[in-house]
Amino acid sequence: MKCVIYARYSSDNQREASINDQLASCRAYAARLGWIVVDTYSDSEVTGRTAFRSEYQRLLGDAARHRFDVLLAESIDRISRRLADLADMYDTLSADGIKMHTVQTGEISDLHISMLGLVAQQFSKDLGHKTKRGQAGRIDQGKLAGGIAYGYRALPPIKTGKTTEAGDREIIEQEADVVRRIFTLYAAGHTPEVIVATLNSEGVPGPGGRLWRNTTIRGQGKRGTGILRNELYIGRLVWNRCRFIRLPKTGKRVAKINDPADIKTAEVPHLRIIDQDLWEIVQARLVAIGHKAKAHSKSDTIPDLNATHRPRYLLAHLLKCSCCGGNYIILGKDRYGCANHRRGTGMCTNGKTITRQKVEDRVLACLKHKLLEPDRVEAYVAEVQRQLASARKNAAKTQSQLAKRLADAKAAIKGMVDMVESGKAPKSILDRLIEREREQAQIEAEMAAQPADDGVITMMPNLAQVYARKVAELADALNDPEIKIEATELIRQLITKVEMIPDPDAPDGMRMDVHGVLAELLALAAGRSSKSKLPGLLGPGSQLSVVAGAGFEPATFRL
Repeated sequence: MKCVIYARYSSDNQREASINDQLASCRAYAARLGWIVVDTYSDSEVTGRTAFRSEYQRLLGDAARHRFDVLLAESIDRISRRLADLADMYDTLSADGIKMHTVQTGEISDLHISMLGLVAQQFSKDLGHKTKRGQAGRIDQGKLAGGIAYGYRALPPIKTGKTTEAGDREIIEQEADVVRRIFTLYAAGHTPEVIVATLNSEGVPGPGGRLWRNTTIRGQGKRGTGILRNELYIGRLVWNRCRFIRLPKTGKRVAKINDPADIKTAEVPHLRIIDQDLWEIVQARLVAIGHKAKAHSKSDTIPDLNATHRPRYLLAHLLKCSCCGGNYIILGKDRYGCANHRRGTGMCTNGKTITRQKVEDRVLACLKHKLLEPDRVEAYVAEVQRQLASARKNAAKTQSQLAKRLADAKAAIKGMVDMVESGKAPKSILDRLIEREREQAQIEAEMAAQPADDGVITMMPNLAQVYARKVAELADALNDPEIKIEATELIRQLITKVEMIPDPDAPDGMRMDVHGVLAELLALAAGRSSKSKLPGLLGPGSQLSVVAGAGFEPATFRL
């Protein structure tokens, strides 16, 4: 009889030799029965819960062409761990007169299929349940139960008595710098596409040494995936956010979001890479872009992705015709004009055009003039001084709390050491001592990450002059490659619309009414953004957030 052998193993933790061992066992079985082995099929590192395996499918194709008389495997669970697939194969082979044998059981009957197939399927489910239960316990201990995120490495398991503790991670500083750079670039307005192109052009290796991809950075919102959404970077471990199921008809694994009650979190501050302010800026931008895409997805005229693309020009989509309410668009030769008038004079009679550069220059001049009004300068100075005082107070409080925790940990360690030296220590003292030493190391790392006492200053006598100089340089920010994108985004956020009003007495025959707010622009005038770092102002590593206050109400300015 012509015989074929099928072998499989499912996990990358198993040995490749497992396939050879299975084949050898089956060959010996076939030799005893006088069968001729005409072919072998093997699937490595593939689950038995799906029929969509390359060699498994080749086997079925050869069976349909009647190329063998017997299918042989080491055990029935090597063929499949899904009862439905196993029964389907048995029925298909039986209809073609092909028998099934396993080294473990011998010839397979329909009774074996129903009983052993059910056992194989249930074993797989039970194993998954037990694995997940063990992972949940590790999360409760602040251990990582999943894969290794970019920016971290796994620490060697620690043996304590008869048990081995694994799941600890440490930061890889070189990769952590890349993570910080990605967050900073995105917060500054760069898209994942631009960030990916930059990193790949510089030869910065991505996760696993592969090239960077947009999805690696952006991820998926509901599943919390991607560099920009990974909460481990702020010292928070999130587990069981989603589960994967396999679709029977296609064999594809599909992610399903779990109920919030099933999601576990644990604080792991020693693994923090991104500071909270930067994290919040990035999350706010992700949410804003997501909302923008959803809002436009209901429109038949604007594709979702186009709605989130960055405008090419500073005031694109913000200029409105006062006559018809339509958009002012680039008509040619870098001139803005009414889109409705271009479609036909019957829609709008406003045929007045103006160069893009003149519009932008006049709007920026208006903003700078309003920013330099005395009440706004005073409000800015007062807000900065308030935040400086608050930053110093918070820094002192944090250092005091960490110092107390460190003193408690050292006292506990000393007490345990004294107990060991006295010979009165219980057997569990070693585990407790190791845990306390880890706690001490973690606290010391947190203290080292805190800014020095002189990292926050309290007096800036020339702040008003610095502010005035930055406002005067506002237009230059739009030509600075390093901050052009961020400056453009911030200015656009301040302007609700610019109403274009034909007026023969106005410069260039056009009057413009600028509608919007000025609060956020104060931050750009002072530095780089409303949450960006201001070297030389707040000191190393410190940040400034300017909020709306007196004199920053929504307004309309005519120019």
